[in-house]
Order: sequence, then C-alpha cells, then structure tokens
Amino acid sequence: MVDSPVDRWALPFRPDLTIGWVIQAGEDEPLVRWLRVGGENQWLDAQSGGKVPGQLVLFLQSLPGPPTWVAWGHLLEAEERWKALGARTICDGLFDPPLPIVGSSVDPQRVPRREDLWENRALGSAVGLLRFRNRTPFREVGSRDLRLTAADLHLLVRTQPGLRSLSLRPASARPRPRS
Repeated sequence: MVDSPVDRWALPFRPDLTIGWVIQAGEDEPLVRWLRVGGENQWLDAQSGGKVPGQLVLFLQSLPGPPTWVAWGHLLEAEERWKALGARTICDGLFDPPLPIVGSSVDPQRVPRREDLWENRALGSAVGLLRFRNRTPFREVGSRDLRLTAADLHLLVRTQPGLRSLSLRPASARPRPRS
C-alpha cells in the first residue's frame, strides 16, 4: 500500500470520503502476534458494509495505557461465503516499534480535541483524542472497525507524523497491475 513517502494531503479528497478503516483490538488481543507482513486476516466481527478492496487499513492496539498504531495494510475482496459479514485484510507493514497516537515531536496545542473537527467522532474517541458526549448512539462506537475519512486521517497525521509515509490514494485511484 505504500507507494511512496510523498505527503498526499494536497489531493482533492472530500473531507467525508471514506478512504480506509481502522481495525482495533483490545488489550487481550495481541495484534503483534497475529499480524505478519503479507499475511491475510479475517475479521468476522467487523462490518462488511462499505468496504472496498484496496482501501487502507490501520491496525490499532488498545493497551492498558494509551492505544498504539501497530501496522497498516489494505482490504482484500471478501470470499463469497463471507461477503455478508466480516472483513479480510492483508498486512503491508508493521510499525517497529508501534507508534503512539501522539508523536513525541508534536506540540500539544496541535492535538485535535474539538468535536467539530472530526468526521467520525467514534474514531477520535477510540484513539483517545476526543471525549464527546454520545447523544445519539453511533453504529461504530465500540465496534471492531471504524470508518477512516480523509479529514480524520489528516488529523491523525497531525498528531503522529509517522503515518505520513502511508499512501492515501483510494483503491479506485491506484494503478492496476498489468496482465
């Protein structure tokens, strides 16, 4: 998924465009043991709706302390028998060591904590950057997978510059392999 370490924030994405997903694991689910570069994983408790093969996936590990970014990858096409549930991913790379949500070089004033900045408030809350009063239950609160919009990824990169090397091009914009 990493095409080049070019900063792609200038690409004309709508802020609410879903460009990927965050797969989160609890402290009792050790992603570092499950994920291998090039390895496929099936997440049966993830939502299947809205997922497009090739979309970016970030893997988030919840710890007893703050969560960390463990790896990145992309979605694979669902096998026919699993189309109704879950998501299939492939791991493209591991962050070694895992990246904290807020990079050590980031000015605390740049951390986006205002509710109106986030397209997906459930994601902001899951990574620990947002505390919001959940007036209406959102489908994604507490779920395995969280929608990642262009605007939210921009906020995440502001807090963790180590995510800049990931490609932001949606699957439809990637070059297709030649036959």
